[in-house]
Amino acid sequence: MEVLYSQKYEESKDNNSTTVHHKALFDSLNAALDNERPYKEKGQPFPWSKQTRVVRKKIGKAEVDKILQKTKTKVLDMCKTNAGTIITPPPAPQTSNPDDPQANQPVSPIVFEQQQKDRLTALKEERLGTLMVRDLEENEHTWLDYEEEDTMVKFDLADMILDVLNAEVAQFLFAK
Repeated sequence: MEVLYSQKYEESKDNNSTTVHHKALFDSLNAALDNERPYKEKGQPFPWSKQTRVVRKKIGKAEVDKILQKTKTKVLDMCKTNAGTIITPPPAPQTSNPDDPQANQPVSPIVFEQQQKDRLTALKEERLGTLMVRDLEENEHTWLDYEEEDTMVKFDLADMILDVLNAEVAQFLFAK
């Protein structure tokens, strides 16, 4: 009974990880395709926006193939960072001098395990740093575009003015 449960648990875990992997691939592909849209990931500008409108003619099969190739390249670049969980730790660095007497001494399992954890942690930090730098470079334009925040402030201000006017009108009507 316990063996059967263990097998079902492993199958469920594998199926779940496959689903998560497929969703991550889909999301990456979708994000890469967003960069090829006329207005990128932001979408069409608001009617009152000062942003220039794009008039785009219909695209043909050759342009679609170029877009898909760019998208494929971008997704593969995203995958190259390997920033997820690493099952096997990176190999130990080789000593530069094989004649060194300390290089030939055996390392205790506890020290070796700690060294592997340290190398793995350093590798994860390096890959995370790479991802963060790439994300900053790709999304720098969003930090410099205040149009959406400006619009939200205007809407909030208009709502506050409307609330004040509603209160004044209600007060005026109840006073009569």
